Amino acid sequence: MVVHRLLRGRLARNTSLSLLWQLARVGAQALWLLALARKIGPDGYGTFAGVAGLATFLGAFSGLGLGLLLLRAVARDPSLLGAYWHKGIRWTIGSGIAIALAFLAISLAAARNDASLPALLAIGASEVVLFPLVSLCAFAFNAHERSGFAAGLPALTALIRLVGVTIFLVSPLPATIATYSFVHLATTLVAASAAVAITQTILRPGPAVGRVTRSELVDGAGYSTVWAVTNALGSLDKTLVLHLAGGTVAGLYASAYRLTMVFTLPIDALAMSSLPRVFRHDSDPAAGRRLVGRMFVVGLGFSLVAALLLHLSAGILPWLLGPSFAGAVSAARTLVWLLPAYSLRLLGSNTLLGLDGQWLRLAIESLGVLLLCLTAWWFVSLGGLQGSARMIVTTEGCLALLTWCVVGWRLRARS
Repeated sequence: MVVHRLLRGRLARNTSLSLLWQLARVGAQALWLLALARKIGPDGYGTFAGVAGLATFLGAFSGLGLGLLLLRAVARDPSLLGAYWHKGIRWTIGSGIAIALAFLAISLAAARNDASLPALLAIGASEVVLFPLVSLCAFAFNAHERSGFAAGLPALTALIRLVGVTIFLVSPLPATIATYSFVHLATTLVAASAAVAITQTILRPGPAVGRVTRSELVDGAGYSTVWAVTNALGSLDKTLVLHLAGGTVAGLYASAYRLTMVFTLPIDALAMSSLPRVFRHDSDPAAGRRLVGRMFVVGLGFSLVAALLLHLSAGILPWLLGPSFAGAVSAARTLVWLLPAYSLRLLGSNTLLGLDGQWLRLAIESLGVLLLCLTAWWFVSLGGLQGSARMIVTTEGCLALLTWCVVGWRLRARS
C-alpha cells in the first residue's frame, strides 16, 4: 500500500506488472543456477559465469545504442517505432557479429580461461548477438509503457533456458562447459526468435524508413557505451574474480551474488517502469522532481528491508546447491550492504538517463568500472571470496553516493 501511495496510477500498475515478470525471470534463473551448479560444480559454474560476464559486457555494444534511441524517440512519438525498429534489428545483428569476434579474441588471449574454442563461440553468439535482440524487443514495449511485455520477454528467455539446462541435467551428456554452451546457444536462439515474432505481431512496426544518420550514431554511441558500462558493473566482477582467484572462488561469489540480486527485483521493476516517464518529464521539472523523490524513498526503504531478508536467508545456498557451496554463505551476508548501494545507484543512473544526462552517467559509471578493477586487484587478490564481496560493495556504495550528488545538481540546474 505504501508503494501504491507513492507511485500512483499507471506507473504503479506498470511497476507491479514488471515486478511479477521479474519474479518469474529470477525464479527461472535461480532454478537454472541450481541445475547447472549441481551438474558442473563450483569451478565449472565459476568459469562459465566469468566467460559469460565478459560476453554480457561486450554485448551491450551490439546495436550501437539503437535500442535506447528507440526507447527515447518512441516514448515521445510512437509513430517512430517502425523506423527505429528496423534500424535496430539490422545494427544489432551486424554489429553483434563483429563484437562476438572481438569477444573471442579477448577470451582466447586470457591467461586463466578453461573454456574451449567451440564453447567460446557458442557463448559469444548467445550473449553478444542473440540476447541483444531480446533487449531490443523489450525496449520497444517499454517505449509504449507496456511493462508487462518489456519484462516478460527476458523472463521468457530465462524460462526457455531453464528448460534447456533441465534437459542437460537429467541427460547423460558430459558435465562440461563445452556441452552446456551449445544447449545455451540453442535455447537463446529460440528465445530471440520468439521475442522478435511477438514484437512484430503485437506492436506491428511500420515499414523501414531511412538509414541511420550520423547524429543517431553519435547519440547511439553514447547510449551504448552507457549501457555497456552499466552492464560491466554487474558482469565484469565475475570475470575479474575468475582471473584473480580461479573458478572455484568465482563460482561461490557468483552464486552469492545471484541470491542477492533476487532481492533487488522491485527496484529493477521500478527503474524499468519509470524511465519512459522521466523522459517525458523533460518539459515539466517540478513533476520530474516529485517523481524522482518518490523513487528515492521507495528504493531506500525497500533495500533496507531486503538487506535484512538476505541476511536471514543466506544459509539456504549450500542446501540448494550442495555442500561444496557452503563458503558462499559468508559472502552473501557481506553482500547485504550491496542492496541499498545497488538500488540507489540504479535509480539514480536511470534518472540521469531520463534527464538526457547520458554523458554524465557514462562518466560516473566509467569511474565505477575503473574503481571495480582497482578494488578487485586489492580486495580479491588479498581476501579471496570475502574480498570479492567487499569489492562490489565498495564500488557500488561509492557510485550511489556520487550518482545522487549529480542527480541533485542536475535537477536544481533544470528548475
